[in-house]
Amino acid sequence: MEVFAEMRSYGVTPAASSFNILLSCLGRARRVKEAYRILYLMREGKVGCSPDWVSYYLVVRVLYLTGRIIRGKRLVDDMLQCGVLPTEKFFHGLIGILCGTEKVNDALDMFKLMKRCELVDTRVYDLLIEKLCRNGRFEVGRELWDDAIKSGLVLGCSEDLLDPSKTEVFRPVCPSQKLSPQNYKRLVHKKKIAAVGSKKKDFTATRKK
Repeated sequence: MEVFAEMRSYGVTPAASSFNILLSCLGRARRVKEAYRILYLMREGKVGCSPDWVSYYLVVRVLYLTGRIIRGKRLVDDMLQCGVLPTEKFFHGLIGILCGTEKVNDALDMFKLMKRCELVDTRVYDLLIEKLCRNGRFEVGRELWDDAIKSGLVLGCSEDLLDPSKTEVFRPVCPSQKLSPQNYKRLVHKKKIAAVGSKKKDFTATRKK
Protein backbone atom coordinates (compact mmCIF):
# COMPACT_ATOMS: atom_id res chain seq x y z
CA MET A 1 0.00 0.00 0.00
CA GLU A 2 2.99 2.31 0.49
CA VAL A 3 3.58 2.20 -3.27
CA PHE A 4 0.07 3.51 -3.93
CA ALA A 5 0.46 6.21 -1.29
CA GLU A 6 3.64 7.33 -3.02
CA MET A 7 1.86 7.35 -6.40
CA ARG A 8 -0.84 9.61 -4.99
CA SER A 9 1.79 11.93 -3.51
CA TYR A 10 3.01 12.51 -7.07
CA GLY A 11 -0.52 13.16 -8.27
CA VAL A 12 -0.94 9.75 -9.90
CA THR A 13 -4.22 8.04 -9.02
CA PRO A 14 -3.99 4.22 -9.06
CA ALA A 15 -6.51 2.46 -11.29
CA ALA A 16 -8.38 -0.76 -10.53
CA SER A 17 -5.87 -2.64 -12.69
CA SER A 18 -3.07 -1.51 -10.36
CA PHE A 19 -4.85 -2.94 -7.34
CA ASN A 20 -5.71 -6.10 -9.27
CA ILE A 21 -2.01 -6.84 -9.63
CA LEU A 22 -1.65 -6.59 -5.86
CA LEU A 23 -4.76 -8.74 -5.31
CA SER A 24 -3.36 -11.38 -7.66
CA CYS A 25 -0.10 -11.56 -5.72
CA LEU A 26 -1.90 -11.75 -2.39
CA GLY A 27 -4.12 -14.50 -3.74
CA ARG A 28 -1.17 -16.59 -4.85
CA ALA A 29 0.27 -16.26 -1.35
CA ARG A 30 -3.15 -17.17 0.13
CA ARG A 31 -3.17 -13.93 2.13
CA VAL A 32 -6.94 -13.81 2.34
CA LYS A 33 -7.39 -11.10 4.97
CA GLU A 34 -5.16 -8.60 3.16
CA ALA A 35 -6.87 -9.27 -0.17
CA TYR A 36 -10.31 -8.91 1.36
CA ARG A 37 -9.33 -5.65 3.07
CA ILE A 38 -8.05 -4.10 -0.15
CA LEU A 39 -11.29 -5.00 -1.92
CA TYR A 40 -13.22 -3.48 0.98
CA LEU A 41 -11.26 -0.23 0.70
CA MET A 42 -11.93 -0.14 -3.04
CA ARG A 43 -15.64 -0.69 -2.48
CA GLU A 44 -15.78 2.06 0.14
CA GLY A 45 -14.07 4.51 -2.21
CA LYS A 46 -11.09 4.98 0.08
CA VAL A 47 -8.40 4.33 -2.53
CA GLY A 48 -9.59 6.51 -5.37
CA CYS A 49 -11.06 3.80 -7.60
CA SER A 50 -13.82 1.20 -7.56
CA PRO A 51 -13.32 -2.56 -8.06
CA ASP A 52 -14.11 -4.15 -11.40
CA TRP A 53 -15.11 -7.76 -12.04
CA VAL A 54 -11.46 -8.83 -12.04
CA SER A 55 -11.01 -7.41 -8.53
CA TYR A 56 -13.95 -9.47 -7.27
CA TYR A 57 -12.83 -12.54 -9.18
CA LEU A 58 -9.37 -12.50 -7.60
CA VAL A 59 -10.77 -12.28 -4.07
CA VAL A 60 -13.54 -14.84 -4.62
CA ARG A 61 -10.95 -17.14 -6.20
CA VAL A 62 -8.73 -17.16 -3.11
CA LEU A 63 -11.78 -17.59 -0.87
CA TYR A 64 -12.80 -20.69 -2.83
CA LEU A 65 -9.28 -22.08 -2.87
CA THR A 66 -9.09 -21.79 0.92
CA GLY A 67 -12.47 -23.41 1.48
CA ARG A 68 -14.45 -20.25 2.25
CA ILE A 69 -17.26 -21.13 -0.15
CA ILE A 70 -20.17 -19.37 1.58
CA ARG A 71 -18.17 -16.19 2.01
CA GLY A 72 -17.22 -16.30 -1.65
CA LYS A 73 -20.84 -16.72 -2.72
CA ARG A 74 -21.87 -13.73 -0.64
CA LEU A 75 -19.18 -11.64 -2.26
CA VAL A 76 -20.45 -12.60 -5.72
CA ASP A 77 -23.96 -11.55 -4.66
CA ASP A 78 -22.58 -8.25 -3.35
CA MET A 79 -20.81 -7.67 -6.65
CA LEU A 80 -24.05 -8.10 -8.60
CA GLN A 81 -25.97 -5.87 -6.20
CA CYS A 82 -23.35 -3.16 -6.69
CA GLY A 83 -23.97 -3.31 -10.43
CA VAL A 84 -20.59 -4.79 -11.36
CA LEU A 85 -21.22 -7.05 -14.34
CA PRO A 86 -19.23 -10.31 -14.62
CA THR A 87 -18.08 -11.92 -17.84
CA GLU A 88 -17.97 -15.49 -19.13
CA LYS A 89 -14.33 -15.62 -18.04
CA PHE A 90 -15.38 -14.77 -14.47
CA PHE A 91 -17.71 -17.77 -14.28
CA HIS A 92 -15.44 -20.16 -16.17
CA GLY A 93 -12.57 -19.50 -13.79
CA LEU A 94 -14.61 -19.89 -10.61
CA ILE A 95 -16.50 -22.97 -11.82
CA GLY A 96 -13.15 -24.54 -12.72
CA ILE A 97 -11.89 -23.97 -9.18
CA LEU A 98 -15.04 -25.42 -7.63
CA CYS A 99 -14.82 -28.52 -9.83
CA GLY A 100 -11.14 -28.91 -9.04
CA THR A 101 -11.83 -28.78 -5.30
CA GLU A 102 -14.73 -31.24 -5.56
CA LYS A 103 -17.43 -28.63 -4.85
CA VAL A 104 -19.53 -29.76 -7.80
CA ASN A 105 -22.91 -28.72 -6.39
CA ASP A 106 -21.52 -25.24 -5.75
CA ALA A 107 -20.19 -25.24 -9.31
CA LEU A 108 -23.70 -26.03 -10.56
CA ASP A 109 -25.09 -23.15 -8.47
CA MET A 110 -22.53 -20.85 -10.10
CA PHE A 111 -23.56 -22.19 -13.51
CA LYS A 112 -27.21 -21.33 -12.79
CA LEU A 113 -26.15 -17.84 -11.77
CA MET A 114 -24.23 -17.49 -15.03
CA LYS A 115 -27.38 -18.37 -16.96
CA ARG A 116 -29.41 -15.85 -14.96
CA CYS A 117 -26.86 -13.25 -16.04
CA GLU A 118 -27.62 -14.33 -19.62
CA LEU A 119 -24.05 -15.41 -20.25
CA VAL A 120 -23.08 -18.49 -22.27
CA ASP A 121 -19.71 -20.24 -22.42
CA THR A 122 -19.24 -23.60 -24.13
CA ARG A 123 -16.10 -24.16 -22.04
CA VAL A 124 -18.22 -24.17 -18.89
CA TYR A 125 -20.52 -26.82 -20.38
CA ASP A 126 -17.51 -28.94 -21.37
CA LEU A 127 -15.99 -28.59 -17.91
CA LEU A 128 -19.15 -29.46 -15.99
CA ILE A 129 -20.26 -32.32 -18.24
CA GLU A 130 -16.91 -34.10 -17.94
CA LYS A 131 -16.72 -33.53 -14.21
CA LEU A 132 -20.28 -34.75 -13.61
CA CYS A 133 -19.87 -37.87 -15.74
CA ARG A 134 -16.55 -38.81 -14.20
CA ASN A 135 -18.22 -38.51 -10.80
CA GLY A 136 -20.97 -40.86 -11.96
CA ARG A 137 -23.66 -38.20 -12.29
CA PHE A 138 -24.55 -39.08 -15.87
CA GLU A 139 -28.16 -37.88 -15.71
CA VAL A 140 -27.16 -34.35 -14.74
CA GLY A 141 -24.43 -34.42 -17.38
CA ARG A 142 -27.02 -35.43 -19.98
CA GLU A 143 -29.29 -32.54 -18.91
CA LEU A 144 -26.47 -30.06 -19.48
CA TRP A 145 -25.61 -31.67 -22.82
CA ASP A 146 -29.23 -31.44 -24.01
CA ASP A 147 -29.47 -27.84 -22.79
CA ALA A 148 -26.35 -26.90 -24.75
CA ILE A 149 -27.52 -28.63 -27.94
CA LYS A 150 -30.95 -27.00 -27.62
CA SER A 151 -29.21 -23.61 -27.38
CA GLY A 152 -27.30 -24.32 -30.58
CA LEU A 153 -23.90 -24.61 -28.90
CA VAL A 154 -21.10 -26.72 -30.34
CA LEU A 155 -19.42 -28.52 -27.46
CA GLY A 156 -15.80 -29.59 -27.40
CA CYS A 157 -16.34 -32.67 -25.24
CA SER A 158 -17.35 -36.03 -26.66
CA GLU A 159 -20.86 -37.45 -26.29
CA ASP A 160 -19.16 -40.70 -25.24
CA LEU A 161 -18.74 -39.11 -21.81
CA LEU A 162 -22.46 -39.62 -21.28
CA ASP A 163 -22.12 -43.39 -21.77
CA PRO A 164 -21.37 -45.19 -18.44
CA SER A 165 -19.87 -48.10 -20.36
CA LYS A 166 -17.28 -45.81 -21.96
CA THR A 167 -16.52 -43.36 -19.15
CA GLU A 168 -14.51 -44.38 -16.14
CA VAL A 169 -15.95 -43.09 -12.89
CA PHE A 170 -13.43 -42.22 -10.23
CA ARG A 171 -12.90 -40.21 -7.11
CA PRO A 172 -9.78 -38.05 -6.69
CA VAL A 173 -7.23 -39.60 -4.36
CA CYS A 174 -6.08 -36.19 -3.12
CA PRO A 175 -7.85 -34.44 -0.24
CA SER A 176 -10.55 -32.25 -1.76
CA GLN A 177 -9.38 -29.11 -0.01
CA LYS A 178 -5.92 -29.43 -1.51
CA LEU A 179 -6.88 -30.43 -5.04
CA SER A 180 -6.24 -27.48 -7.33
CA PRO A 181 -7.73 -27.23 -10.83
CA GLN A 182 -4.29 -27.98 -12.28
CA ASN A 183 -3.93 -31.13 -10.15
CA TYR A 184 -7.44 -32.20 -11.13
CA LYS A 185 -6.53 -32.00 -14.82
CA ARG A 186 -3.33 -34.01 -14.20
CA LEU A 187 -5.36 -36.64 -12.34
CA VAL A 188 -7.82 -36.98 -15.22
CA HIS A 189 -4.89 -37.30 -17.66
CA LYS A 190 -3.27 -40.03 -15.54
CA LYS A 191 -6.53 -41.95 -15.42
CA LYS A 192 -6.84 -41.79 -19.20
CA ILE A 193 -3.25 -43.06 -19.65
CA ALA A 194 -3.88 -45.87 -17.16
CA ALA A 195 -7.06 -46.89 -19.02
CA VAL A 196 -5.20 -46.99 -22.37
CA GLY A 197 -2.41 -49.04 -20.80
CA SER A 198 -4.89 -51.52 -19.37
CA LYS A 199 -6.54 -51.99 -22.77
CA LYS A 200 -3.14 -52.63 -24.40
CA LYS A 201 -2.31 -55.30 -21.81
CA ASP A 202 -5.66 -57.02 -22.36
CA PHE A 203 -5.11 -56.95 -26.14
CA THR A 204 -1.59 -58.40 -25.79
CA ALA A 205 -2.82 -61.14 -23.47
CA THR A 206 -5.60 -62.04 -25.91
CA ARG A 207 -3.14 -62.32 -28.83
CA LYS A 208 -0.85 -64.63 -26.84
CA LYS A 209 -3.76 -66.97 -26.19
